[in-house]
Amino acid sequence: MSNPYSDNAALLEHFESRIPKTGGEKLVKTPPLAHVPIRDTETAACIATLGILYRTPGPYTDHVELDANGNEVSRVKYWWLAASSGNDDQAHKTEEILAAWDHRERFESDFPDHPLVHMRRALDAREYWLDVIHGRRALAREGSGNAYATGSLREASVLKAAGFVPIALVNRHFLFQPTHLFRPAHDVLLNSHSLEMNAPEQWCRRVLHILDEMLKIVRASSVIIAEPHDDQILLLTADSTKKTRDKFHRQLV
Repeated sequence: MSNPYSDNAALLEHFESRIPKTGGEKLVKTPPLAHVPIRDTETAACIATLGILYRTPGPYTDHVELDANGNEVSRVKYWWLAASSGNDDQAHKTEEILAAWDHRERFESDFPDHPLVHMRRALDAREYWLDVIHGRRALAREGSGNAYATGSLREASVLKAAGFVPIALVNRHFLFQPTHLFRPAHDVLLNSHSLEMNAPEQWCRRVLHILDEMLKIVRASSVIIAEPHDDQILLLTADSTKKTRDKFHRQLV
Protein backbone atom coordinates (compact mmCIF):
# COMPACT_ATOMS: atom_id res chain seq x y z
CA MET A 1 0.00 0.00 0.00
CA SER A 2 1.51 3.30 -1.03
CA ASN A 3 1.39 6.26 1.29
CA PRO A 4 0.15 9.43 -0.44
CA TYR A 5 -0.35 11.38 2.75
CA SER A 6 3.00 12.13 4.37
CA ASP A 7 6.66 11.28 4.04
CA ASN A 8 8.46 8.78 6.24
CA ALA A 9 10.70 11.33 7.94
CA ALA A 10 7.76 13.42 9.09
CA LEU A 11 5.97 10.35 10.45
CA LEU A 12 9.01 9.11 12.35
CA GLU A 13 9.41 12.55 13.88
CA HIS A 14 5.75 12.37 14.88
CA PHE A 15 6.31 8.97 16.52
CA GLU A 16 9.16 10.35 18.59
CA SER A 17 7.08 13.30 19.72
CA ARG A 18 4.40 10.97 21.08
CA ILE A 19 6.55 9.75 23.96
CA PRO A 20 6.96 12.22 26.85
CA LYS A 21 10.55 13.13 27.71
CA THR A 22 11.17 12.40 31.37
CA GLY A 23 14.90 12.53 31.85
CA GLY A 24 14.76 8.90 32.96
CA GLU A 25 17.11 7.60 30.30
CA LYS A 26 16.96 3.98 31.44
CA LEU A 27 13.16 3.89 31.25
CA VAL A 28 12.09 6.24 28.46
CA LYS A 29 14.08 6.33 25.25
CA THR A 30 13.49 7.44 21.71
CA PRO A 31 11.35 4.68 20.15
CA PRO A 32 13.44 2.25 18.14
CA LEU A 33 12.47 1.92 14.51
CA ALA A 34 11.79 -1.78 15.15
CA HIS A 35 8.66 -0.88 17.13
CA VAL A 36 6.26 2.03 16.82
CA PRO A 37 4.15 3.43 19.70
CA ILE A 38 0.41 3.44 18.98
CA ARG A 39 -1.66 5.52 21.36
CA ASP A 40 -5.14 4.29 20.39
CA THR A 41 -6.03 0.66 21.12
CA GLU A 42 -8.46 0.39 18.21
CA THR A 43 -5.81 1.68 15.81
CA ALA A 44 -3.36 -0.85 17.22
CA ALA A 45 -5.93 -3.63 16.75
CA CYS A 46 -6.29 -2.77 13.06
CA ILE A 47 -2.53 -2.75 12.60
CA ALA A 48 -2.19 -6.10 14.40
CA THR A 49 -4.97 -7.60 12.27
CA LEU A 50 -2.92 -6.79 9.17
CA GLY A 51 -0.21 -9.10 10.50
CA ILE A 52 2.04 -6.61 12.28
CA LEU A 53 3.07 -8.11 15.62
CA TYR A 54 3.26 -6.29 18.91
CA ARG A 55 6.37 -6.24 21.08
CA THR A 56 7.07 -9.02 23.56
CA PRO A 57 7.63 -8.84 26.39
CA GLY A 58 5.76 -5.66 27.22
CA PRO A 59 3.22 -5.19 24.39
CA TYR A 60 2.17 -1.84 25.83
CA THR A 61 3.30 0.81 28.30
CA ASP A 62 1.28 3.20 30.44
CA HIS A 63 2.60 6.73 30.85
CA VAL A 64 1.14 8.28 33.99
CA GLU A 65 1.41 11.94 34.96
CA LEU A 66 1.34 12.78 38.67
CA ASP A 67 0.58 16.05 40.43
CA ALA A 68 2.71 17.59 43.18
CA ASN A 69 1.05 15.35 45.77
CA GLY A 70 1.74 12.18 43.84
CA ASN A 71 -1.84 11.72 42.64
CA GLU A 72 -2.48 10.45 39.14
CA VAL A 73 -3.53 13.24 36.76
CA SER A 74 -3.60 11.41 33.43
CA ARG A 75 -2.71 8.06 31.94
CA VAL A 76 -1.82 7.38 28.31
CA LYS A 77 -1.46 3.86 26.94
CA TYR A 78 0.97 3.11 24.10
CA TRP A 79 0.92 -0.17 22.22
CA TRP A 80 4.26 -1.09 20.66
CA LEU A 81 3.97 -2.73 17.25
CA ALA A 82 6.53 -3.70 14.66
CA ALA A 83 7.29 -1.25 11.87
CA SER A 84 6.01 -3.63 9.19
CA SER A 85 4.54 -7.06 8.57
CA GLY A 86 7.56 -8.19 6.54
CA ASN A 87 10.40 -7.15 4.25
CA ASP A 88 8.79 -7.58 0.82
CA ASP A 89 7.06 -4.93 -1.27
CA GLN A 90 3.62 -6.27 -0.35
CA ALA A 91 4.19 -5.92 3.39
CA HIS A 92 1.97 -3.60 5.39
CA LYS A 93 3.85 -0.72 7.04
CA THR A 94 2.73 0.72 10.35
CA GLU A 95 3.54 4.30 9.37
CA GLU A 96 1.38 4.01 6.25
CA ILE A 97 -1.55 2.60 8.19
CA LEU A 98 -1.28 5.46 10.69
CA ALA A 99 -1.28 7.99 7.86
CA ALA A 100 -4.35 6.34 6.38
CA TRP A 101 -6.03 6.34 9.81
CA ASP A 102 -5.46 10.07 10.21
CA HIS A 103 -6.88 10.81 6.74
CA ARG A 104 -9.90 8.54 6.84
CA GLU A 105 -12.18 10.32 4.38
CA ARG A 106 -9.55 10.61 1.67
CA PHE A 107 -8.26 7.08 2.21
CA GLU A 108 -11.72 5.52 2.01
CA SER A 109 -12.37 7.46 -1.19
CA ASP A 110 -9.08 6.31 -2.74
CA PHE A 111 -9.12 2.72 -1.41
CA PRO A 112 -12.76 1.77 -0.70
CA ASP A 113 -12.03 -1.98 -0.64
CA HIS A 114 -8.97 -1.87 1.61
CA PRO A 115 -9.24 -4.05 4.75
CA LEU A 116 -8.69 -0.99 6.96
CA VAL A 117 -11.94 0.51 5.65
CA HIS A 118 -13.93 -2.58 6.66
CA MET A 119 -12.19 -2.90 10.01
CA ARG A 120 -12.97 0.70 10.98
CA ARG A 121 -16.63 0.17 10.12
CA ALA A 122 -16.68 -2.83 12.44
CA LEU A 123 -15.13 -0.77 15.23
CA ASP A 124 -17.66 2.02 14.62
CA ALA A 125 -20.45 -0.57 14.79
CA ARG A 126 -19.09 -1.87 18.09
CA GLU A 127 -19.15 1.65 19.53
CA TYR A 128 -22.71 2.06 18.23
CA TRP A 129 -23.88 -1.01 20.11
CA LEU A 130 -22.00 -0.01 23.25
CA ASP A 131 -23.89 3.29 23.16
CA VAL A 132 -27.16 1.35 22.90
CA ILE A 133 -26.17 -0.96 25.76
CA HIS A 134 -25.30 1.94 28.06
CA GLY A 135 -28.38 3.96 27.20
CA ARG A 136 -26.63 6.65 25.17
CA ARG A 137 -28.60 5.72 22.05
CA ALA A 138 -32.21 4.57 21.71
CA LEU A 139 -33.62 2.02 19.25
CA ALA A 140 -37.24 1.40 18.33
CA ARG A 141 -38.73 -2.09 18.53
CA GLU A 142 -40.91 -1.94 15.42
CA GLY A 143 -40.65 -5.03 13.25
CA SER A 144 -38.79 -7.08 15.84
CA GLY A 145 -41.09 -10.07 15.30
CA ASN A 146 -39.33 -10.96 12.03
CA ALA A 147 -35.83 -10.03 13.15
CA TYR A 148 -32.55 -11.90 13.16
CA ALA A 149 -31.25 -12.04 16.73
CA THR A 150 -27.80 -12.64 18.15
CA GLY A 151 -26.52 -12.46 21.69
CA SER A 152 -22.96 -11.68 20.57
CA LEU A 153 -21.66 -8.12 20.50
CA ARG A 154 -19.03 -9.22 17.98
CA GLU A 155 -21.62 -10.71 15.62
CA ALA A 156 -23.87 -7.67 16.03
CA SER A 157 -20.96 -5.41 15.10
CA VAL A 158 -20.14 -7.50 12.03
CA LEU A 159 -23.76 -7.35 10.84
CA LYS A 160 -24.06 -3.60 11.29
CA ALA A 161 -20.74 -3.03 9.53
CA ALA A 162 -22.05 -5.20 6.67
CA GLY A 163 -25.08 -2.92 6.28
CA PHE A 164 -27.74 -4.81 8.21
CA VAL A 165 -30.26 -2.46 9.84
CA PRO A 166 -30.45 -2.64 13.66
CA ILE A 167 -33.94 -2.88 15.12
CA ALA A 168 -33.61 -3.25 18.87
CA LEU A 169 -31.72 -4.59 21.86
CA VAL A 170 -34.06 -6.94 23.73
CA ASN A 171 -33.12 -9.22 26.62
CA ARG A 172 -29.40 -8.89 25.80
CA HIS A 173 -30.01 -9.85 22.17
CA PHE A 174 -29.24 -7.61 19.21
CA LEU A 175 -32.05 -7.60 16.66
CA PHE A 176 -31.65 -6.86 12.94
CA GLN A 177 -33.65 -6.91 9.78
CA PRO A 178 -32.98 -10.47 8.58
CA THR A 179 -31.53 -9.67 5.15
CA HIS A 180 -29.46 -6.99 3.44
CA LEU A 181 -28.98 -6.84 -0.33
CA PHE A 182 -30.59 -10.31 -0.52
CA ARG A 183 -27.97 -11.77 1.85
CA PRO A 184 -29.29 -13.54 4.97
CA ALA A 185 -27.63 -12.49 8.21
CA HIS A 186 -26.76 -16.09 9.03
CA ASP A 187 -24.81 -16.48 5.78
CA VAL A 188 -22.80 -13.33 6.41
CA LEU A 189 -21.84 -14.46 9.91
CA LEU A 190 -20.95 -17.93 8.67
CA ASN A 191 -18.71 -16.45 5.97
CA SER A 192 -17.06 -14.15 8.51
CA HIS A 193 -15.38 -17.20 10.06
CA SER A 194 -13.58 -18.15 6.86
CA LEU A 195 -9.79 -18.08 7.09
CA GLU A 196 -9.29 -16.85 3.53
CA MET A 197 -9.71 -13.17 4.52
CA ASN A 198 -11.09 -12.04 1.18
CA ALA A 199 -14.46 -10.60 2.24
CA PRO A 200 -15.32 -7.49 4.30
CA GLU A 201 -17.10 -9.44 7.05
CA GLN A 202 -13.98 -11.57 7.57
CA TRP A 203 -11.87 -8.50 8.26
CA CYS A 204 -14.62 -7.15 10.51
CA ARG A 205 -14.78 -10.27 12.65
CA ARG A 206 -11.00 -10.58 12.76
CA VAL A 207 -10.31 -7.07 14.04
CA LEU A 208 -13.02 -7.40 16.69
CA HIS A 209 -11.43 -10.66 17.81
CA ILE A 210 -7.97 -9.08 17.96
CA LEU A 211 -9.35 -6.09 19.90
CA ASP A 212 -10.92 -8.44 22.46
CA GLU A 213 -7.61 -10.29 22.83
CA MET A 214 -5.75 -7.01 23.38
CA LEU A 215 -8.23 -5.96 26.05
CA LYS A 216 -7.69 -9.34 27.72
CA ILE A 217 -3.95 -8.65 27.74
CA VAL A 218 -4.60 -5.38 29.56
CA ARG A 219 -6.82 -7.08 32.15
CA ALA A 220 -4.28 -9.87 32.68
CA SER A 221 -1.19 -7.65 32.76
CA SER A 222 1.06 -6.99 35.71
CA VAL A 223 3.05 -3.86 36.45
CA ILE A 224 6.78 -4.57 36.46
CA ILE A 225 8.16 -0.99 36.63
CA ALA A 226 6.73 1.89 38.66
CA GLU A 227 9.25 4.62 39.36
CA PRO A 228 8.53 8.38 39.71
CA HIS A 229 10.81 10.87 37.95
CA ASP A 230 11.77 14.47 38.57
CA ASP A 231 9.06 15.84 36.29
CA GLN A 232 6.46 13.52 37.83
CA ILE A 233 6.06 11.17 34.88
CA LEU A 234 5.57 7.59 35.98
CA LEU A 235 6.17 4.81 33.49
CA LEU A 236 4.36 1.54 34.08
CA THR A 237 5.63 -1.22 31.82
CA ALA A 238 2.91 -3.83 31.51
CA ASP A 239 3.22 -7.41 30.38
CA SER A 240 0.56 -10.05 30.03
CA THR A 241 0.60 -13.50 31.47
CA LYS A 242 2.48 -15.88 29.19
CA LYS A 243 -0.65 -17.89 28.42
CA THR A 244 -2.64 -14.88 27.23
CA ARG A 245 0.29 -13.43 25.28
CA ASP A 246 1.06 -16.71 23.50
CA LYS A 247 -2.60 -17.17 22.60
CA PHE A 248 -2.68 -13.72 21.01
CA HIS A 249 0.47 -14.42 19.03
CA ARG A 250 -1.03 -17.63 17.66
CA GLN A 251 -4.06 -15.68 16.47
CA LEU A 252 -1.85 -13.29 14.52
CA VAL A 253 0.29 -15.90 12.76
